Amino acid sequence: MTESFDVFLSHNSKDKPLVRKIAKRLEKYGLTPWLDEKDLRPGFPFQDGLEEAMRSTRAAAVFVGGHGLGSWQRPEIRACLNLMVERSQPVIPVLLPGAPEKPEIGLWLRENTWIDFREGISEKEISRLVWGITGEKPSKERRSASSGSLQQNPALPEPVPVAQISTAWHPRWNLWVAGALVVLALAGGAGWLLLSPGAAPVPLTVTRLTNQEGIESFPSLSPSGDFFAYVHEDGGDLDIFLQRVGGSEPINLTADSPGDDTQPAFSPDGSSIAFRSDRAGGGIFLMGATGESVRRLTDFGFQPAWSPDGREIAFATERVDSPASRNRESRIWRIDISTGRRRRVTLGDGVQPSWSPQGRRIAYWGILSGTGRRVLWTIPAGGAEAIPVIDDGRLNWNPVWSPDGRFLYFVSDRSGSMNVWRVEIDEATGEVRGEPEPITIPAPWVGMLSFSRDGKRLLYFAREMSSNIERVALDPAGPSIVGTPIPVTRGSMLISFSRISPDGRWIAFNTWEEQEDLFLVQPDGSGLRRLTNDLFRDRVPRWAPDGRLVFLSNRSGRYEAWAIRPDGGGLEKLTDTQGKARNPVISPDGRFLAFGLRTSGAARVDLRSPPERRRLLRFPEPPDGGSFTPGAWSRDGFRLAGTGKAGILVYSFATGRYERLANGFSPVWMSDDWRLLYIDPQHRICVVDSRTGVSRILLRPATRAEFYGVDVSPDDRTLFAVQLQESGDVWALSLSGKSP
Repeated sequence: MTESFDVFLSHNSKDKPLVRKIAKRLEKYGLTPWLDEKDLRPGFPFQDGLEEAMRSTRAAAVFVGGHGLGSWQRPEIRACLNLMVERSQPVIPVLLPGAPEKPEIGLWLRENTWIDFREGISEKEISRLVWGITGEKPSKERRSASSGSLQQNPALPEPVPVAQISTAWHPRWNLWVAGALVVLALAGGAGWLLLSPGAAPVPLTVTRLTNQEGIESFPSLSPSGDFFAYVHEDGGDLDIFLQRVGGSEPINLTADSPGDDTQPAFSPDGSSIAFRSDRAGGGIFLMGATGESVRRLTDFGFQPAWSPDGREIAFATERVDSPASRNRESRIWRIDISTGRRRRVTLGDGVQPSWSPQGRRIAYWGILSGTGRRVLWTIPAGGAEAIPVIDDGRLNWNPVWSPDGRFLYFVSDRSGSMNVWRVEIDEATGEVRGEPEPITIPAPWVGMLSFSRDGKRLLYFAREMSSNIERVALDPAGPSIVGTPIPVTRGSMLISFSRISPDGRWIAFNTWEEQEDLFLVQPDGSGLRRLTNDLFRDRVPRWAPDGRLVFLSNRSGRYEAWAIRPDGGGLEKLTDTQGKARNPVISPDGRFLAFGLRTSGAARVDLRSPPERRRLLRFPEPPDGGSFTPGAWSRDGFRLAGTGKAGILVYSFATGRYERLANGFSPVWMSDDWRLLYIDPQHRICVVDSRTGVSRILLRPATRAEFYGVDVSPDDRTLFAVQLQESGDVWALSLSGKSP
């Protein structure tokens, strides 16, 4: 029987070391690439093997490096292009380091969207390659490098007693406690934590354990609480570091590994670390606590979790860094370390397993079939019926048992920010014994929890992100940037999308990650006000000719297009697509509403018709066979710009055809209806002339930042941009007295 692969890797043999490294990066996303050196069957004509491989994959990647095309790449490319036509199979050109500015490749393939590794094999471009192969955009994690040696220092740094918080219960205590504790988070601090109404306050300290440039994540605390392992990028790949709690000079335990090593987990006795590695095809591996004696345990899996007796490990089949994005269904397995015997634990979706202290149950979370709900479950370790713990429609994830087995700690956005909660539970039966209680940590986003054996210390990953609107003067003749960007919004608000009003007086935008609401602000940053304030997810607001805002929302139970007045009144549902609508864009005359469809393709409805008679008028499929997502209507109403598999596409209502303009996303027209602003794959703001097809860069993001949105004022003299900045560190929460 023919084995199935996700992507065929066509390359020059001289580029094999680079292609091999990229293949290992793809495997960490759960993909199975076909690479000749490991997948070409011995004893058979290699031409037959290549043809069979191409037909057993769902995508092809054509690599071009400094050595040019290999002798066998030309027939491979022809075969791939034939399959692209025959089966709508994506063929993705990939530029390797050293590739020329104008690579030697066929004209047809040159029109496809590129993956550009010429400036290095970055995680951002790997993520885009995964998107091209699967058709689904994976979650992102940005990382940077650091290394060092171990420092002998057994204690946490002395926290600075900046403030103390001891208060009576208030329904909104978690909001103002978090605000007050932000001060403590700056350099370590002390305070009080009120766990529940009427409970005695518990003294706590929070201390930053890592402070390197970039992101340190996936902490695992040793049982004694003296050391911790974590993940950081070093030399272009992810490595596992060991550091003494309170120390500052970590040791790289996996420096010799050619692939990513991540998700470390200390054994109950502290002598070993289980971890996920992409080396040698990937899987779960074991090593000594200081990096020695590495051996493979499984050839697949993520997120290893030890049984309390140290004899078995539970793991999932999909990697998860955040609850916001999932690529496929996952199952929980368990494996006997000494015999290698494996057993599946769950029948439904499950990730991030956590074994209870007595070994009776395994906690995990998964997406309930047919819904998008993130549900926390526990299941008997031997496998049986799973019992739900939390199912409330919020982003719930990362369940971890308290060392005494009385509580299940987890992370949720139920209070607005992604923070820590706990619920009392019967370890033997899985019965929930109370309501969730907040354990509010002074950070806007936390996750990846790890307890010490005595329960007095909890490590966590705190991610700090800010996404704000900036404005910069624009000379419309070029166009060209004049001066430097000036903030419109400031602080920790996470903005994902913004649009300027037709009269240039207001900017509408929506927030994300926490509560997704609509806001208005004036271009000078004044007059900020909220239009919606509820648990519904309101996204991508755009101005209609009648002064209302058209946006996407799930307030009817499914995602549909809605309209609202700038004063917050007059809510009106505009579509009934059974939840398929996305990214609604209204025509300049207000007659038509165009939108993408979650299943495939795009459509528009005539808003002059009564709601019950608004039938879908579908757009034709783009020539590349991919989907088309509308983004911006030209001001004369004759053309509609959007994104597709090939990048920026423009649909002409006169000809009924698409034209590809550039590689990027988030297009917006300038007032002449010929020039388009957009974001390129490197998250730079660019402009393209639709008459000539010539593109150029207008504005680059700040260091360790990315542009995610762009807009232009009605007179073309001000450019507005949404810029994201991100960092992340490992922190310790210390609780005095009894185990929490």
